[in-house]
Amino acid sequence: MLLTEKYAVSDFNAAVSYAEEKGAMKTLYELVEPGDISIERGAAKANLSVEQFKKNMILAGYKIRRSDGEKEGNFVFIMGRL
Repeated sequence: MLLTEKYAVSDFNAAVSYAEEKGAMKTLYELVEPGDISIERGAAKANLSVEQFKKNMILAGYKIRRSDGEKEGNFVFIMGRL
């Protein structure tokens, strides 16, 4: 049995769309994390604000580089200090 026979074609198309979008976002995160492209460029390509792109990227487990080249996000605080 084909997948489209078990599920409605619209459900299948929605699933494919979702997977493609998720893959495109992963690619953008992987380009932004090491600094290959800027966070602003990644956000623009994703049609998101920079703040929303940052939030999504951190939630997906990626780190964001600060303008000085250091990474930000997901830090561990020990006794009130970094």
